[in-house]
Amino acid sequence: MMKSRILLKTIMLLALSCSGGVAQVTDVISIETAQGNIKVELHGKDCPQNVAAFKAFVRKQVYTGSAFHTRGPDYIFGGKPGPHAVKAMGESGNFSAQKAPPGEFTLEHRRGALIVARTAGSCNPDKRTNSTQFTISLEDSPTTSREYTAIGYVVEGMEAVDKIAAILNDSKAKAADTRIKRIKVLSK
Repeated sequence: MMKSRILLKTIMLLALSCSGGVAQVTDVISIETAQGNIKVELHGKDCPQNVAAFKAFVRKQVYTGSAFHTRGPDYIFGGKPGPHAVKAMGESGNFSAQKAPPGEFTLEHRRGALIVARTAGSCNPDKRTNSTQFTISLEDSPTTSREYTAIGYVVEGMEAVDKIAAILNDSKAKAADTRIKRIKVLSK
Protein backbone atom coordinates (compact mmCIF):
# COMPACT_ATOMS: atom_id res chain seq x y z
CA MET A 1 0.00 0.00 0.00
CA MET A 2 2.79 2.44 0.97
CA LYS A 3 4.81 1.57 -2.16
CA SER A 4 1.81 2.19 -4.41
CA ARG A 5 1.25 5.64 -2.84
CA ILE A 6 4.89 6.58 -3.38
CA LEU A 7 4.74 5.30 -6.95
CA LEU A 8 1.53 7.24 -7.60
CA LYS A 9 3.03 10.47 -6.21
CA THR A 10 6.17 9.98 -8.30
CA ILE A 11 4.14 9.44 -11.47
CA MET A 12 2.04 12.55 -10.74
CA LEU A 13 5.14 14.70 -10.19
CA LEU A 14 6.74 13.42 -13.38
CA ALA A 15 3.58 14.06 -15.38
CA LEU A 16 3.30 17.56 -13.98
CA SER A 17 6.90 18.44 -14.77
CA CYS A 18 6.74 16.96 -18.27
CA SER A 19 3.50 18.76 -19.08
CA GLY A 20 4.98 22.14 -18.34
CA GLY A 21 3.05 22.41 -15.06
CA VAL A 22 6.19 23.41 -13.16
CA ALA A 23 7.17 27.01 -13.75
CA GLN A 24 10.62 27.32 -15.28
CA VAL A 25 12.98 30.14 -14.45
CA THR A 26 14.40 31.65 -17.63
CA ASP A 27 16.08 34.79 -16.31
CA VAL A 28 17.16 36.43 -13.07
CA ILE A 29 17.10 40.17 -12.48
CA SER A 30 18.65 42.29 -9.76
CA ILE A 31 16.88 45.43 -8.54
CA GLU A 32 19.27 47.73 -6.68
CA THR A 33 17.38 50.07 -4.34
CA ALA A 34 18.20 52.52 -1.58
CA GLN A 35 16.90 49.90 0.90
CA GLY A 36 18.86 46.92 -0.42
CA ASN A 37 18.97 44.59 -3.38
CA ILE A 38 16.09 42.47 -4.62
CA LYS A 39 16.63 39.37 -6.76
CA VAL A 40 13.74 38.17 -8.94
CA GLU A 41 13.46 34.99 -10.97
CA LEU A 42 11.51 35.52 -14.20
CA HIS A 43 9.36 32.77 -15.74
CA GLY A 44 9.67 33.40 -19.46
CA LYS A 45 8.22 30.06 -20.54
CA ASP A 46 4.97 30.86 -18.73
CA CYS A 47 4.61 34.47 -19.91
CA PRO A 48 7.11 34.92 -22.75
CA GLN A 49 5.82 38.16 -24.27
CA ASN A 50 5.59 40.02 -20.98
CA VAL A 51 9.00 38.81 -19.77
CA ALA A 52 10.53 39.84 -23.10
CA ALA A 53 8.96 43.33 -22.84
CA PHE A 54 10.11 43.75 -19.22
CA LYS A 55 13.67 42.67 -20.08
CA ALA A 56 13.69 45.13 -23.00
CA PHE A 57 12.80 47.94 -20.57
CA VAL A 58 15.54 46.79 -18.21
CA ARG A 59 18.11 46.78 -21.02
CA LYS A 60 16.99 50.27 -22.14
CA GLN A 61 17.44 51.44 -18.52
CA VAL A 62 13.81 52.58 -18.35
CA TYR A 63 13.78 52.07 -14.57
CA THR A 64 17.11 53.70 -13.75
CA GLY A 65 16.42 56.62 -11.44
CA SER A 66 12.73 55.84 -10.99
CA ALA A 67 11.27 54.91 -7.62
CA PHE A 68 8.72 52.78 -5.88
CA HIS A 69 6.07 55.46 -5.54
CA THR A 70 2.82 54.03 -4.20
CA ARG A 71 1.84 51.52 -1.55
CA GLY A 72 -1.45 49.72 -1.97
CA PRO A 73 -3.01 47.39 0.57
CA ASP A 74 -1.02 44.40 -0.67
CA TYR A 75 1.63 45.73 -3.08
CA ILE A 76 4.22 48.41 -3.78
CA PHE A 77 4.14 50.15 -7.16
CA GLY A 78 7.37 50.90 -9.00
CA GLY A 79 8.83 51.72 -12.34
CA LYS A 80 7.05 55.01 -12.91
CA PRO A 81 8.83 56.20 -16.02
CA GLY A 82 12.20 57.66 -15.22
CA PRO A 83 14.17 59.91 -17.55
CA HIS A 84 15.09 56.97 -19.79
CA ALA A 85 11.44 55.95 -20.30
CA VAL A 86 10.70 59.11 -22.23
CA LYS A 87 13.30 58.10 -24.80
CA ALA A 88 12.20 54.45 -24.83
CA MET A 89 8.42 54.86 -24.91
CA GLY A 90 7.29 58.46 -25.04
CA GLU A 91 5.89 60.74 -22.35
CA SER A 92 3.36 58.36 -20.80
CA GLY A 93 5.55 55.30 -20.41
CA ASN A 94 2.78 53.24 -22.03
CA PHE A 95 2.68 51.04 -25.10
CA SER A 96 0.54 51.80 -28.09
CA ALA A 97 -2.38 49.34 -28.27
CA GLN A 98 -0.75 47.51 -31.18
CA LYS A 99 2.52 46.82 -29.35
CA ALA A 100 1.20 45.91 -25.90
CA PRO A 101 1.74 42.25 -24.99
CA PRO A 102 -1.38 40.23 -24.18
CA GLY A 103 -2.21 39.28 -20.62
CA GLU A 104 -0.52 35.97 -19.73
CA PHE A 105 -2.24 34.77 -16.57
CA THR A 106 -0.33 31.63 -15.64
CA LEU A 107 1.52 32.57 -12.43
CA GLU A 108 -0.25 33.07 -9.12
CA HIS A 109 -0.10 36.38 -7.29
CA ARG A 110 1.59 35.36 -4.06
CA ARG A 111 3.86 37.30 -1.72
CA GLY A 112 6.89 38.43 -3.74
CA ALA A 113 5.25 38.20 -7.17
CA LEU A 114 6.54 40.76 -9.69
CA ILE A 115 3.46 41.84 -11.62
CA VAL A 116 3.44 44.07 -14.70
CA ALA A 117 0.90 46.88 -14.82
CA ARG A 118 -1.78 47.70 -17.34
CA THR A 119 -4.58 50.16 -17.83
CA ALA A 120 -7.72 48.73 -16.24
CA GLY A 121 -11.29 49.08 -17.42
CA SER A 122 -13.21 49.22 -20.66
CA CYS A 123 -10.43 51.03 -22.52
CA ASN A 124 -8.36 47.83 -22.30
CA PRO A 125 -10.84 44.93 -22.56
CA ASP A 126 -8.13 42.46 -23.65
CA LYS A 127 -6.14 43.16 -20.45
CA ARG A 128 -2.99 43.89 -22.45
CA THR A 129 0.10 44.90 -20.49
CA ASN A 130 0.42 48.45 -21.75
CA SER A 131 2.60 50.10 -19.10
CA THR A 132 6.23 50.10 -18.00
CA GLN A 133 5.19 50.10 -14.36
CA PHE A 134 5.21 47.03 -12.14
CA THR A 135 4.24 45.97 -8.64
CA ILE A 136 5.66 43.58 -6.09
CA SER A 137 3.07 41.76 -3.98
CA LEU A 138 3.34 42.13 -0.22
CA GLU A 139 0.97 39.21 0.38
CA ASP A 140 -0.93 36.52 -1.50
CA SER A 141 -3.65 37.99 -3.71
CA PRO A 142 -5.33 35.22 -5.72
CA THR A 143 -8.22 37.47 -6.79
CA THR A 144 -5.93 39.49 -9.07
CA SER A 145 -4.20 36.47 -10.68
CA ARG A 146 -6.54 36.55 -13.71
CA GLU A 147 -6.41 40.33 -14.04
CA TYR A 148 -2.71 41.26 -14.16
CA THR A 149 0.29 39.30 -15.43
CA ALA A 150 2.82 38.05 -12.88
CA ILE A 151 6.17 37.41 -14.55
CA GLY A 152 8.28 36.11 -11.66
CA TYR A 153 8.97 36.00 -7.94
CA VAL A 154 11.33 37.65 -5.48
CA VAL A 155 13.79 35.01 -4.27
CA GLU A 156 16.08 37.31 -2.27
CA GLY A 157 15.56 40.73 -0.72
CA MET A 158 11.96 40.62 0.43
CA GLU A 159 13.16 42.50 3.52
CA ALA A 160 14.09 45.41 1.20
CA VAL A 161 10.58 45.28 -0.31
CA ASP A 162 9.07 45.40 3.20
CA LYS A 163 11.30 48.39 4.14
CA ILE A 164 10.15 50.25 1.01
CA ALA A 165 6.51 49.47 1.87
CA ALA A 166 7.02 50.88 5.38
CA ILE A 167 8.63 54.03 3.99
CA LEU A 168 5.75 54.54 1.53
CA ASN A 169 3.33 54.49 4.50
CA ASP A 170 5.03 57.63 5.79
CA SER A 171 3.63 60.85 4.31
CA LYS A 172 7.07 62.45 4.71
CA ALA A 173 8.80 59.78 2.62
CA LYS A 174 11.23 61.01 0.01
CA ALA A 175 11.69 59.47 -3.43
CA ALA A 176 15.38 59.04 -2.65
CA ASP A 177 14.42 56.53 0.06
CA THR A 178 12.60 54.30 -2.44
CA ARG A 179 14.79 54.97 -5.47
CA ILE A 180 15.52 52.23 -7.99
CA LYS A 181 19.22 52.73 -8.61
CA ARG A 182 19.44 50.11 -11.31
CA ILE A 183 17.82 46.94 -12.57
CA LYS A 184 19.89 44.49 -14.54
CA VAL A 185 19.42 41.08 -16.10
CA LEU A 186 21.82 38.55 -14.56
CA SER A 187 22.82 35.31 -16.18
CA LYS A 188 20.74 32.40 -14.95
